[in-house]
Amino acid sequence: MSARKDAQRAAFSAVSETCPEVDAALEQAGRDIKAQTRALREALIEAHEQRIEAEQERDALQARVDELENEVALLRDEVERLEREEE
Repeated sequence: MSARKDAQRAAFSAVSETCPEVDAALEQAGRDIKAQTRALREALIEAHEQRIEAEQERDALQARVDELENEVALLRDEVERLEREEE
């Protein structure tokens, strides 16, 4: 066996390739990132739902405004007609 192989074997015996504390910290970091990603995704879903609901409400209100503006125009026409009849 070569001196390099003997040296590698001795080094790996003395210092493992990974450290249990580092492995645990990396696993925890992965769990934390996933939890934060889920929370962000849920917040985005809620924000999109609120936007969609607000747009629907805006559209309904705009339709009601349009109806009222048409009604006002009809009433103005009726007032003008009645005023002309009085003359």
